[in-house]
Amino acid sequence: VENPVALYVDGVYIASQNESGLDLLDVEQVSVLKGPQGTLFGRNATGGVIMVETRKPDHEPMLKLQSSIDNYKTWKNAAYLSGGLSDSLAGSLTAQTTNQYDGWGENRTTGEDTYRVENAISLRGKLFAELGPDTEFTLRGDYGERDTSMGTNFRPYPGTQLQYPGFVETGDLRVSFGNQDDYINSSSGGVSATLDHDFGNISVQSITAYRTIDNAYNFDSDATPIEAQTLRTTLPSETFSQEVQVASDGSGPLQWVAGVYYFYAQNEADTFNVLNSGPQAPDPSSLSHIMTYGREETNSIAGFLQGTIDLGDATALTLGARYTDEEREYYSETTGTFNNGTTIPLGPPSYSDDLSFGDWTWRIALNHDFSPNVMGYVSWNRGSKSGGFNLSNGPQTPFLSETLDSYELGLKTILLDNALRLNLGGFYYDYTNIQLARFTTNLTVENGAEAELYGVEGDFEATITPSFSLSGGFTLLENSFESFPEATFFDLPPGGGVTIRTADASGNKIPFAQDVQATLTANYTVDMDNGSNLLLSATNAYNGSLYSEVSNYFEEDAYNYLSASAKWTAPNDKYYVRVWGSNLLDETVLSTLNVVPVGIDATYANPPRLYGVTVGANF
Repeated sequence: VENPVALYVDGVYIASQNESGLDLLDVEQVSVLKGPQGTLFGRNATGGVIMVETRKPDHEPMLKLQSSIDNYKTWKNAAYLSGGLSDSLAGSLTAQTTNQYDGWGENRTTGEDTYRVENAISLRGKLFAELGPDTEFTLRGDYGERDTSMGTNFRPYPGTQLQYPGFVETGDLRVSFGNQDDYINSSSGGVSATLDHDFGNISVQSITAYRTIDNAYNFDSDATPIEAQTLRTTLPSETFSQEVQVASDGSGPLQWVAGVYYFYAQNEADTFNVLNSGPQAPDPSSLSHIMTYGREETNSIAGFLQGTIDLGDATALTLGARYTDEEREYYSETTGTFNNGTTIPLGPPSYSDDLSFGDWTWRIALNHDFSPNVMGYVSWNRGSKSGGFNLSNGPQTPFLSETLDSYELGLKTILLDNALRLNLGGFYYDYTNIQLARFTTNLTVENGAEAELYGVEGDFEATITPSFSLSGGFTLLENSFESFPEATFFDLPPGGGVTIRTADASGNKIPFAQDVQATLTANYTVDMDNGSNLLLSATNAYNGSLYSEVSNYFEEDAYNYLSASAKWTAPNDKYYVRVWGSNLLDETVLSTLNVVPVGIDATYANPPRLYGVTVGANF
């Protein structure tokens, strides 16, 4: 399932959520755009865009080394090497490893640690060539592996009971009792090529990319020492994209960019296995193995144009539009094997379906400078997230594209002789066919008919003294489903487990939408006589209460996420040592809630209190 917040690394769209855990030593810049960005960034950016730019290889030799260790014996090592290979060619290489020797939790049945990154490695190489005075070419390649028990290790949600006995409440939400160790293993990689040419008044950029990822999962879904139900699957996928952009040079009253974007993806469930045994399959006629093969192919092509025109010295109008034409083809086979060894098709021996749609997205924005330091804006943005098929569900009705209309009004200011930057805004979001993911044995995306969100937000940066600065932000949010007549609800029978039903969720809160969020960061720099400096930093993020599913049965409490660090840097930035801590209040936070027939499965994979030391050197 593609993320509604689109991730781009060096201009390449990263479609799989499983590749979003980036930890790159060579990051040059991270940009975050909030709200729908459908005009320039496509059909899966309803929530916003995160753009990561890595460092361009330099002809001057450069070596960066970094190593860290924390209280769970998580050892991370990274190296970045860059230098010139000829007068017109430079290259770089980044390598990172992670090994965690103590887990955040424990499986009391198997005796193994859980919530642990057993090992992870990532490699990234880049070649940069100057093909002429106006032409540049960049070739990139990367590969990564990650073996982890993060995100699984189910246990019953506090206050609920599993269908089968064997779980012992310990008060530690990271303790589990499954009869086997869960895992998520993945490997991924890709190549991309970027060609830039400056014609003078306009520039042209071409980005070509291919990526592949293979994920393997094993979940003990009954979460007890009893052999009852295991979910196991392998999910390979591959993507190809080609984008061409033409942009003006920024001079004159009109600045514009236009382009064409093609995207292909093939995702598979190869295969999704439900393994039943013991009380879950007690008779010879019981289904012991349900196996589903699913494949979805996506072909998407889009054209876009956006321009900003000056309407005078203080006013600018931005108009942009994008049209996306997309086709998805789905194929599946599902078989069932009984305890007596008989295997039969479940449903049609094979099933295929297709889905075609075209979506318009746009941006209309008006900016006005009330003074050199105060700018006001009003905007209307439409974004969309494409529909599709639930990969491992067999015959089904596809889920539809979601559409988000965002209306915003705000001010951006620089005050107090540039000592204070203050931004304030109000927004209203109108969702149609909002896509919601739920887990009932397998992952299912369903549409809520209509939803709305509205609120105010702000952020600031303040220089109190040359050595001391404060920054932060807040969001106050109201949200609800306007219409959701056939939402998935559930009941908890006295004997444990779950009975699933449908009901009207209109008026309920949207899952994981927090009424209040706020952050505050303080930085204090101490300049020492020998040319070194000490940076003291602390950040607290307040996260308001939320509901984790559409029925609003379970409400998660608000919590504070406090972190702090002290970093000493040698003269000329040659060496540094950083002592740090995160989640210093040791909050235990729900990461996943799955409503499955055997119970309400919860996981608490978010990190506990961590503290450690990081050392680095630059040459």
